This record gives sequence, C-alpha cells and structure tokens, in this order.
Amino acid sequence: MKRKLRHEKLRRQARDKGLDSAELIAADDKKELKKNAEAVRLEAVTPLTACRHDGPCNPLAANCACSENGVCSYMCKCDINCAQRFPGCNCAAGQCQTKACQCFRARWECNPMTCSSCRCDKIDSQTTGCANYAMTRMIQKRMLCAPSRIAGNGLFLLEGAEKDEFITEYVGERISDDEAERRGAIYDRYHCSYIFNLETGGAIDSYRVGNLARFANHDDKNPSLYARTMVVAGEHRIGFYAKRRLEPNDELTFDYSYSGEHQEVFELDGKADKKKNQEGKVRKKNAN
Repeated sequence: MKRKLRHEKLRRQARDKGLDSAELIAADDKKELKKNAEAVRLEAVTPLTACRHDGPCNPLAANCACSENGVCSYMCKCDINCAQRFPGCNCAAGQCQTKACQCFRARWECNPMTCSSCRCDKIDSQTTGCANYAMTRMIQKRMLCAPSRIAGNGLFLLEGAEKDEFITEYVGERISDDEAERRGAIYDRYHCSYIFNLETGGAIDSYRVGNLARFANHDDKNPSLYARTMVVAGEHRIGFYAKRRLEPNDELTFDYSYSGEHQEVFELDGKADKKKNQEGKVRKKNAN
C-alpha cells in the first residue's frame, strides 16, 4: 500500500513538472530496495525463504520472497550480483565475534559462500579459523551437568571461555506457538520450563529431545551467558555466548527474560502459577 501511494505521488509530480513518471518510479523502487536491504542487514530475524525467479530481486519480480524479507541468502536463485544479496564479511580470521563483523551484527553465522577472508571454510583448525561458525561446525565447549546451588541440577563449564565466545546451542523439538502454549501449561503445573521462544515464530522444546543446555539455570542479576538467535545456513537457531570471561567450573546461567507477570510467577508460589495457567499464558524463555 505504501509503495502504491508513493507511485501515485510520483506520477502527480511528473505530470506537474513534465517529467517521465516511469523513470521517477524506477529510481524510487531502487532507493527503497537499497534501504530495505541495508536495514535488514543490521538484524536478520525474519524467516528466510529462498527465491526462485530469474534476474535480480525487486518489488516487481513475481513471487519474490526476498523483496518482502529485504534480503537474499546464498540459497537464492537470483543473480549473483543481486542488490539484496547478503554480502558476508571481510573480517580477518578469529575476528568475527564482535559488532565490527557484519555477519555477527546481523545475527548470521559466517558462510564460505559469502565470507572468505575470515577462513570459515577452514574446518581443520579451531584456533585460527572463523569465530562465528561454531554452530555450523557443531563445535561447543566441554560442559558438565551437576547439582547447583541455585536450583536442582545446573550446567558447569569444564574449560575457560573468552567474552562473546560461543558456548553451546539450545537444542530441542521445533514446535508451533499453539503447541508451545499447550505444553507450557503442563510444564507450569510441575514448575519447570524447557520452552524457548523463537523470534520468527514457534519455539524450541528441550523436554523430550535436547542437550546439556537445558540444564542452564536462570540468573537475572549476574548471568554468565546470553542467548542469541542466529541464522545458520538459512535456519534460525539459538546459541549461548559468554557474557564475560569464564573460568573452568563456573556455573553457566542466563536470564530467562520472562515478561513481568511470568517473572512474578517464577518467583511466587503455586497459587500464582495456577492463576496464570487459567489465563492461558505460560512461561517461555527468550533470547536477548
């Protein structure tokens, strides 16, 4: 609708000034295309659907999902020089876990198809390769599940980690929002929560299928980890990263980021839990 209104305005301007409206509209579309592509590069959290049309992506291309998402991935079938194609980064090896890296800033793991200087294609070295490629390569820190002073069993680190270094991935079943509400109501009755919201819709449930990450306890005062939704080979996945320098035997915790009412439920007794369940609202963990 906004595009249609812009075009109508441009046609009026062209008529008043005796200009070619087609040229003005084409220039406007190109400007909007570039603006959308730059905006999405800063935070790519929308579901990715690869386009399959000929030629570059633009609002006039038939069935172009990239025009709606604002970005193309390496999986798209459009031209290699498409203006919306995510360009990757030009970081040196080992420098891709800071905001200076366009991939890390956009919440994309590096990819050998678009990034070359960061050495994410070197799978034989963990020390000199890319620092933003761990989930793709399935490399994580050594950890241990053991009794915690916070609550029940907790997750502990067996080796040191630097600030912003990848620790592990939150793994589980991918379920719909409706299924998350249904299961969450059951989990709330037992005062436990294994459901992690995805920013693009749906959730990850690690109750039946998961890894050690599900044992990480909640800490909203001084957590050792932060959760971050990342695009990995076109798929949205949740990674845990060190919030500060960590030492062996440190307990791994993160802020579950419950909403105000759910945080209150988390801290109060079963009566409060029952009240929230009756309202059909359940607790879910959230990434930062």
